[in-house]
Amino acid sequence: MEVKTKKSKLKTTLLENKRVLIKPVRRKGSWLANISPNHIGDFQYDNTFTTMEVPLNETTNKLVDPLLGYNKECKEEFCDLLALKMEDINIHKSKNFWTTQRARLNKLVLPLDLNNIDNLVTFLVIQSNKDKIAPTWAERKARGTYRWAIQYPEEMAQETKKRIDYTRECWKFYGKIEGNRQAMYDFLYIYYMDKKSKFSYSDDSKLDFLEREFEKLVEQDAEGITLILDDDMYETKVIIYKATKYGIMTKKGHKYFPAGADTAIGVLSDVIKYLDDKQNSEDRISIIQKISAKEDK
Repeated sequence: MEVKTKKSKLKTTLLENKRVLIKPVRRKGSWLANISPNHIGDFQYDNTFTTMEVPLNETTNKLVDPLLGYNKECKEEFCDLLALKMEDINIHKSKNFWTTQRARLNKLVLPLDLNNIDNLVTFLVIQSNKDKIAPTWAERKARGTYRWAIQYPEEMAQETKKRIDYTRECWKFYGKIEGNRQAMYDFLYIYYMDKKSKFSYSDDSKLDFLEREFEKLVEQDAEGITLILDDDMYETKVIIYKATKYGIMTKKGHKYFPAGADTAIGVLSDVIKYLDDKQNSEDRISIIQKISAKEDK
């Protein structure tokens, strides 16, 4: 329950039968992630921690009040459960309960039971760091400064459903190309090209090995796979990759050239645009035919 006031809504329940997760916000583009999506040092190295404390309010130069959103009765209950006096949680005192509280976060997900007073204290300390902690999982990318996000039960249920949906789409695609080594190889190449990660498979890679790699990706990044499969440019990207592989096009740096030409078509997006233009359909068909001729040998 919440009671409306003129200024805001104050919580009337201190302990809640609710479990939340504090999850690291991993971002694309970090140099370690570009080396490997699962690099040990991406986000934070193992056995290292970030210590959180209640921050200062920049305007008042006093501590932010972690219990600001709770009514008086909740604050009294808080003190009773921790054997404190109301004056002990007064943020205007130079030494108070909150000046001694710390929370440690690392690269692992931290579950917190909001029906447990010690867990609630940890949660309130973490939540008070609004420049580093996104208030919900959905808002985790709203600011570049967010390093962790709070995920509530409703969001967990939504995420589970999405993960199931993404996984289903992955296996539908797998069913279409099962047993086709070339199609599996092509997909893995496009996946890593889109992720700007190193493609470490060779032309001699066996089908069963490639299929196991696909299974690993489904477990790690079903959403990423689905986004690539839903990409209208996927087939064109496969054509470009094969044209480059077979020497029908050459790639120098980020630019693509017709074989033997000195003038570039452009970067990847330019080539996609060129091949998808109906005016260049004859060039597209010609490239596809040359690719087929190479693969039929």
